[in-house]
Amino acid sequence: MRFSEECKQKKIKIELTTHDGGRCWKKFADKKTYYFNFPDTKEGYSQALEQWYLVKAQVASERPHAEVFRHHIDLFNKCLSYYENFGTVPSETKLHAEIKAFVDYVKDLLSQPKLTMIVPLNGFERKHEFFEEFFTGNTGAIGTDEYRLPNKWQDRISRMTPIGTEKKPQTIGYWLDAYKERLAERAKNNFIVEESATGRGYKLAHFKKYADLQAHVSTITNEYLTKYHTEIQSTELARESKQGYWDAFKMMVRWASSETSCDLEKPSKLDSKSEWKFTDPVGTGRKRMAKKKLLWTPDEFQLALVLPSPYNGPDIAFATLVDNLIFCYLPENLFPRVVSFYYRTAKQRAM
Repeated sequence: MRFSEECKQKKIKIELTTHDGGRCWKKFADKKTYYFNFPDTKEGYSQALEQWYLVKAQVASERPHAEVFRHHIDLFNKCLSYYENFGTVPSETKLHAEIKAFVDYVKDLLSQPKLTMIVPLNGFERKHEFFEEFFTGNTGAIGTDEYRLPNKWQDRISRMTPIGTEKKPQTIGYWLDAYKERLAERAKNNFIVEESATGRGYKLAHFKKYADLQAHVSTITNEYLTKYHTEIQSTELARESKQGYWDAFKMMVRWASSETSCDLEKPSKLDSKSEWKFTDPVGTGRKRMAKKKLLWTPDEFQLALVLPSPYNGPDIAFATLVDNLIFCYLPENLFPRVVSFYYRTAKQRAM
């Protein structure tokens, strides 16, 4: 069965129709028919559809007034590229999202059958941050082909070309990778042992998974430290592992903040000795685990109950149970009361 017939039978709507007995596909749009020489199979339809999308994009860009829409998409895509390269400072998070929403809005308009002479703004939900940023007196009318970005954004975008000779990216992800490259370089030159560089990189994997790598590096503040410290403490890792992850993170922050090309300022509490402590998960400390090894298992208690005299014994098993409880769990202030209870009950049993 041909793919088009199979879709019709299953009531699956497809964008193209077959032509010439299934030898090719066709699409009628804007008073013109386009043909795509691919067979009537699932794979052939995918290839024809991909070809149609390319044609559709070309036709869209050649339509009357399409250029003004492309002009706005290109301008504001450059703004988005700036954020991708240099990160988004907290004060511009909302603006970043609104720029992206505007680009999506204009792209949607460009896909419509007919275009207006200018980009209509009445269909774009009023975004306070966006219009306050880009509606200025010296930019030309937004929505027309005369519109230009404000001087602030022209200056920002100019710094991206070439990015290596001007300002380096300021995202957390960039400086995290830069630090790991620095470790590898120092290990290669024998300033640190290779195992140390590898170990720090491994421990930083936890932070890489936690962090928003596109966020501006300056978002690493005292408040950020507190949140990440809480995140590490909440894991089921041993205290030593938690401390290792934290120490690797601190070294990265300390190094990045010392780089003149990095916007990160060293948080004032980074090296606090009292602020950043970790504990083992409840019930897994070394002392508790060592005591746990001394406890009797249920099988051992059962064996004690059936041992022959003089080892028999409910008394023996009971005494051992009390000893284990006292040794491993009971607070010291309860010790005399438990011992008194044990001997009182033992005397009663003897009578």
